Parts: sequence; C-alpha cells; structure tokens
Amino acid sequence: MVTEAPVWFDRPAAESVPCVDYAERARFYEVEYRTDIDRPFLRSLLTPEVRSVLEIPCGAGRNLDWLADSGRQVVCADIEPAMVERVRERITAAGAGERVSAVIADLCELDLRRRFDLILVPQEAFQLLAEPGQAERALHRLAQHLTRDGTLLLDLHTFRADRPGVRSPLPDYFDPAVPAGELTVEWTRPVDGRRWLSRARRQHDEGTAVRVEYHYQLGAGNRLISSWQSEIRLRRHTLGELRSLAAHAGLRVTQVASGYDGTPHTPGAARLVTLLRPADHPEQNMTPPPTVPVGTRPATTTDLDPDALAYFRRYFTEYFRDEFRPGQGTEDILDTLAGVSRAGDWLDLGAGPCTLFWSIPLTGVRSIRCADAAPEALAVLRDFVDGDDIPLCYQQVLDRHQRDRRHLDRMRKAVADYAVFDAMKPWPGPFGGMRFDLITEFGLFGLSPDPDHYRACFSHLRDRLRDGGTVVGADWIRSARFIADEGHDNSYLSERLVARATEEAGLTLRTCRLCPIQGDELYDALVVWSADKPDGEAGAS
Repeated sequence: MVTEAPVWFDRPAAESVPCVDYAERARFYEVEYRTDIDRPFLRSLLTPEVRSVLEIPCGAGRNLDWLADSGRQVVCADIEPAMVERVRERITAAGAGERVSAVIADLCELDLRRRFDLILVPQEAFQLLAEPGQAERALHRLAQHLTRDGTLLLDLHTFRADRPGVRSPLPDYFDPAVPAGELTVEWTRPVDGRRWLSRARRQHDEGTAVRVEYHYQLGAGNRLISSWQSEIRLRRHTLGELRSLAAHAGLRVTQVASGYDGTPHTPGAARLVTLLRPADHPEQNMTPPPTVPVGTRPATTTDLDPDALAYFRRYFTEYFRDEFRPGQGTEDILDTLAGVSRAGDWLDLGAGPCTLFWSIPLTGVRSIRCADAAPEALAVLRDFVDGDDIPLCYQQVLDRHQRDRRHLDRMRKAVADYAVFDAMKPWPGPFGGMRFDLITEFGLFGLSPDPDHYRACFSHLRDRLRDGGTVVGADWIRSARFIADEGHDNSYLSERLVARATEEAGLTLRTCRLCPIQGDELYDALVVWSADKPDGEAGAS
C-alpha cells in the first residue's frame, strides 16, 4: 500500500494541465470515491416493504455490493456510459445479473418506464444539477418513478459551517473553514500494485452555488506519469426551497436529518438528509378539510404523517415543558393578550400545539377554535387539551398572571373545534358564517413571502372579526443566519408595515412595538401588535 508519494501540485506545470470531464474521470472513480459513512443509514431504508431500488447516479458502484446482497430488485443508473459499463462488469463478476441491472440515464430526462419503492440520490449528487430548471425537471422525473408508498432520498449539504453546537458530516471534498481559492492537497492513494493517484482541490463560493476545482497527479514511485484537472459546480438548496420544489413535483418532505444517525434537522445544521414521499393530496391547501368537531381527532390516525407528528411533539416538549424562557418576546405577547377586554369566541390561527399557552392571560373566553395547516400540529394540541398535566413552563406563566390550574381546566373545556386550513390564503368556509371576538396569529403571517402577501393576510381575517372585536399578532424577524439556512427572508417586517396593513384592512391599530431579541441565533426581533374592528360595521353577528 502506498503510504507516501511525491506531490508536485505547487509546480507551475500543475496549473496548465489538460481539463477532463466526468467521462474521463471514470477510470479512477473507484479510487476517488470510496466513502461509506452513509452506508448504515442507506441500509436502514431497506425496510421489508421495499422490493425495488433505484440508485441514480450510481457512479462506479460505490453502493453496489450491499445493494446486490440485499435480495431486492436493483437498478443502478448513471449518465456516463463508462461508469455504467464498469458497474455491469462488477454485476457480472458477482453473479447478480438476475436481480441487478445497470442503465444509462439522465436525472433530468429519466424515463425507465417503471416505479420503485426506494430511490437513492446520494451524497450531494442532486446538487450537481446547478443550471436553471435542472433540479425542478429532475424532481418531477423522480416523482414519476416512485410507487405510491415509495421513498426518495436526497442527501444535500448547504456548504456552510454548522452553527455552534451542531456537527453534521462534511462532504469529503469541501470544508467551509478552508479559504476560497486555497490549494488543499487531500490524499494519495494506490491505483494498482505500482502506481499512485494524488488529488488536490480549490473551492470557490459563488453564493447560490459552490465550485470545486480538482487537480490530479498519477505517478509510479518517484516518477510523475501525468497530470490533469476537473471541475464540478453544486447548487445550494435551503430546506424552504426544497419543500417548495417538492410540492411542485407532487412530493412532500417527510423527514430531514442533520446526519446519518437520524438526528432530526435543526436550523443551522449544514447537512439535509431528506426523505420525500408522494403527496397524498397535492391540492390540499386549495380544498381544505372541513372543521373537525371536538371529541374526534383533527384527522384519522392513518391520515397523519408520523414524521411530522414526531416533529410537533418534539417542538412542544422543547419549548413548553421545561422552564419558561424570558427575553424571547413571549412576555410582550402575553402582556398584550392580558389587555384584551373581551376574549369571548376566540379563533387561534397557526395554532400549532400552543393555543392553551396563549389562553393563560385571557379572561371571558366562551369558546376556542384552533386552526392550522398541519393536522399533525392539531393532533398534538388535541392530546394536550384532552389531558390534565401542567408543564413547568405553563405553571410559571400561570403564576405570573395570577392564575391557577382551574383557569387552564376551563380553557381546556372551552376548546370547541379544530380546523385544517391555510390562513395565509383567501379563507375557505370551515366555520360557516361564524364571527369571532378575538383572532390571534403568532408567527404565522411572518411566513408570508413578501410585504404584499403579509398585508393581504389582514384583509382575509377582517370579515371573520365581529364589530368591536380584537386581533392580536406577533411575528418573529429572522436573523441573517436563519435566512441563509432556511431561505425565507422576512426582514421586511416592521411597525410601519403593520400600521399600513391594519389601515388597509379597515382595522384600528391599538398597539404595535418592535421588541429586540438578545442572544438568539435564529431571530433578531419580534413585532407584537393588536388592532380592533370598529363598532357599527355591517356583517356583525
């Protein structure tokens, strides 16, 4: 085995060597790509229900051996004929031709005329589709090759450093800590009994993409045989962009991990190990389900996405079961709610699992309706409403507002309905002609893509508010880091925008203040506001 070899990457000649493409790299691909860090995770996706697997691109067959041994029907696909030919040779040598085949295929033009239970697009391969429209076309093609219950893996990296406290696996060819343009000698590896291959790289950050220059040297002993270089360009994807791409392709993101141990992704984690499945109802936001009466679940158990359900349970546990966290703007929201004189019939938009928390400072509540676009969030809320426990965070806020557990018991009994719909779009009719004394939104309207959509949200709710009724809202302004990680920029939020939005909706602004948030990596500030609908307008009930 070669342990040492001379490298001459710093010589001028290494800067003027021929450029080669993906096809010409095929002959050394098995030497170059031998990582198996993701193998345990990939193997875990081979559940008993999986009978057929597509890996694209397969390269020279990095995952071939264990896929062939799995007993599944496997198709290995790659755009490069030389790669496919090498995989076919290995399939024949393994005697696996009855179960495993290799085909030439392009992700953007994929047409295999069959469907698969599992499709693997491993280790940043999807990000090589860096030209406009390529990722969109490929995702549509991949969706067409999934069975109804199939799973698609997209393993992505943001090519940014993890935030402090998070460690996710780096690509083996990119390190955000290395300065752009700096030559990094990566490794020297044996090719056969006498020759060695060395690789160096330069990486460049182009904003929406990264570009990596590879420099190669092939030698034997102390003799340099040849040198060449190659280049790849990889597109950055945020989780928000990926969800949008998936929705347009008829897919939904069901799980995102920050590493190959399955640790759930958190904002700031650089790796996005993403599982997608066909969307059961691609138009669900356009035709929302009807109101679900209390006493039944917001959706049947089989309708709920188990990964989304787990996410909302973790969210509730992390933010509402331990000690109250001051300084995040929550006190400002609670104090604003305490100033509402007539809660009466209350509608909580974007409720998540948190409605009862916001009920603590309110008085005079007759009924509570909870609305969210995610039935899984409402299912977690429903479980809490049906219980009788009082987490530490709730108890501390009850004490702060001089309430006892009997107040929370009354709020639990006041919950009358759950409804699944997207309140940021023109409202459907899940509540019929009902009007409300209080409507709240906490963190929902701030998800609007731009100021125009934000202002439109106020007009949507106005007609559901009784004369003299009140609306209370709060929207968190994302930090630059969070915007870079997730792709949603809501820095447009301001007190002036809220004032304009309420005026255009015919509401009278009562309070509005910008509350800075200190020491939070995700949010810089919070806009907390309240407004009334003037008395004496038509349409009151």
